[in-house]
Amino acid sequence: MIYLFDSSSNLSKSGHEDFYNKKLISSISESYSLLKKIPFKHLNRNKLSKTRIFLSTFINLFNIIRKDKCIIILPTPTTHDILCLYILSSITKAKIIFFKRRIYDDNLFKEALLNFFLRSFFTKSNFVLVSDSNKILSSENTFNETFKIDIPNREFSEILKPKEVNILESVSLIFAFTGVLREEKGVYLYEDIIKRTLSKIPHSIFLIHAVANDKNMKKKLENLEKTFKLNSRVTFLSRYISDEEYAWILNKIDVLVLPYNVKSYSSGTSGPFMEALSCGKKIISTKLDWAFEKFRDNSNVFWVDELNPSSFEAATSKLTKDNVSLEDNKVFHTSSSFKDSWEKAIKYTLNL
Repeated sequence: MIYLFDSSSNLSKSGHEDFYNKKLISSISESYSLLKKIPFKHLNRNKLSKTRIFLSTFINLFNIIRKDKCIIILPTPTTHDILCLYILSSITKAKIIFFKRRIYDDNLFKEALLNFFLRSFFTKSNFVLVSDSNKILSSENTFNETFKIDIPNREFSEILKPKEVNILESVSLIFAFTGVLREEKGVYLYEDIIKRTLSKIPHSIFLIHAVANDKNMKKKLENLEKTFKLNSRVTFLSRYISDEEYAWILNKIDVLVLPYNVKSYSSGTSGPFMEALSCGKKIISTKLDWAFEKFRDNSNVFWVDELNPSSFEAATSKLTKDNVSLEDNKVFHTSSSFKDSWEKAIKYTLNL
């Protein structure tokens, strides 16, 4: 039996996470018996106390981690998952496939502690590390083999327009930010990037899909909405959206802007980057390790060397100066199979 344990999911779905897990579940279910364990499936996880999140995570993990001859896959491990796994490690009989999404900083107490826990996991014979970043895989010393997992392509067979978004036919280019607001995603640059972009490109608009989960980010989002309240060329979608709405956004926009702080974002992969690229959209992005490694020469990506508004303005100028056709975008397909890469990891783990 294979268990998919996802304590990050909740009643409020985020587009990429929901899409990724659906793809993973459908891929695994074709060949294996799969049981989903989603502790907060019918709850709004963001409104629960940390104590309740921890206890629910612990109890749900405890009930399956002692089972022999089973595999537990953690596709989106949380801090609570890592802590619970560490506490329960001495009684763990199940084989664990752990998806690592970013490199933690040893100079920060919380992240250094997480690194300590993770290093103890990966030296055990029943833990297998997978990631979609080569740098993440190479940063860990593991007992078992590691596996590179590709990001799945998104298909746009069903799209649903968010009711808050209205885009005029006269618009020339649609730029967008998307995702949960975090400092490491460069939220402090949003205002300047928006102003410079709209000033440089007539009839362009900016669509900001932004969700704030803490007081600091909520304040930043409120300030952004206040700043552009009277600007008809700026549209905010400030809530969690369905997978279909997220697909509509990625299908509708022309340019996705990603001002990630490379140092603090580490090597964590960006779902929006890959998904936007998979449907032929243009991307203006800082040089995230995994992305620059894989798409350095891709003509749809305009790389930014410095994390400041003027560098993004220069990238935007290059995009328009090169007279890049936004009508004839080609769909990008990953070189390897998402399903096959997961099956390799699972077969290896079964034989441990």
